[in-house]
Amino acid sequence: MIIHYLSGEERPPRERGTYLIGLTLSVKRDISIGRLGRFVFYPGVYCYIGSAFGPGGLLARVGRHQRTNSSKHWHFDYLKTCTQIDHIWYTFNSIEHQWANLLIGDPNLAAPVPGFGASDCSCRSHLFYLSSGELLSTIERVSGKLCG
Repeated sequence: MIIHYLSGEERPPRERGTYLIGLTLSVKRDISIGRLGRFVFYPGVYCYIGSAFGPGGLLARVGRHQRTNSSKHWHFDYLKTCTQIDHIWYTFNSIEHQWANLLIGDPNLAAPVPGFGASDCSCRSHLFYLSSGELLSTIERVSGKLCG
């Protein structure tokens, strides 16, 4: 399995796959996340895992996340209005839940909003907060476990 990397402005291909978005929040914010409720988000680095196996694949889904003016449909839509997308990782494999479960077990990451992005699965969350360390090295280390 290969995991590809893009900067926050680059567009992924149209193929279907799984993605991880790294984003930065610069100031503390109290944000309502749809039916999940209101949560305090602290400045720092967050990462979100999702999948794009519908029409348009990765390009359509990640492209939607990159646009700030889209309607609020997904949990991520509520968060993206006050964050900056810095990094995108993607693969053509269906590993959304495996990736989330590896991240939830990492000592440098916390799940600040239970159920975020995980309405249709049993994962604790698909949003993670980097409490210490550096995002690139953390994602590379965790992703290496997926790649064998």
